[in-house]
Amino acid sequence: MNPFTLSVLIIEDDKEQAAALYGRLSSINKRFEPVCLFASTIDGAKEIIGSAKIDLILLDLELTDSRRQPICGICRIKSLTDAPIAVITGYPEMKRQVIEEGAIDVMIKPNDVSQTALMSIMYRAIENKRIELPDDKEERHSYTKDVWDSI
Repeated sequence: MNPFTLSVLIIEDDKEQAAALYGRLSSINKRFEPVCLFASTIDGAKEIIGSAKIDLILLDLELTDSRRQPICGICRIKSLTDAPIAVITGYPEMKRQVIEEGAIDVMIKPNDVSQTALMSIMYRAIENKRIELPDDKEERHSYTKDVWDSI
């Protein structure tokens, strides 16, 4: 696998929103193309996580199978993978609770879902790619700096 490739799982039940996220991710840099997988429900995401290596998850907080308890979606996903989770929501009042549940970032629809925000989240996901990164902390820092400079 190319070290500049991230496998991104987009969990979003609105097809237009999912397509927009993919478009923003893909246009961050022409040399950097994320491999995106899509799920519209938590159950669908569980199947994908069980069969693919995921480096980053973009999770819509309000999905059809988690509307009554949206925070449970984060808990269910976190129990399956150590991939960082960034949450996308239309509810700014939930930001603190989402971070407390372990999300690395929260983007509030529609304003916060920008290329800059996604680039920052992707950089953190690159830092978390433990398998492909050297064990030595100094080498890891150098590697992630080189990756960041290239995207």
